[in-house]
Amino acid sequence: MKLPASYKAFLSCSNGMELFCGEEGSSLVSCTIYSLKEALNQKEFWNNTPILSDPEFTYHLPILCLQDIGDITMNLQAVSEGRDDYLCYPAPDTDRFYLPFNEWLERYIVCQGHEFWFFLNP
Repeated sequence: MKLPASYKAFLSCSNGMELFCGEEGSSLVSCTIYSLKEALNQKEFWNNTPILSDPEFTYHLPILCLQDIGDITMNLQAVSEGRDDYLCYPAPDTDRFYLPFNEWLERYIVCQGHEFWFFLNP
């Protein structure tokens, strides 16, 4: 499985991460970035869940979970094609982030857990 360099670099420094957790009643969106093992476990769960085992998700690896939103996935087919639009968002009309993992993470942290992508896709 080919993974983007920025994601591999993140995993070499951290085996997953939790950001902006425990902010009860806040407008922040807590984020859990899965370890590679957990991402693969989530992928297996997806493959064994009828609604998520749709062929559309065959090449998707769940890499993080946003509270009240769901999983952000990495489209491994887009990665293998060398594209930067491999991060996918679970909502209509905003199905892809057009930035690599490291930039997504940087913007999420700079915006202090707020949904910066609504400013990118008004």
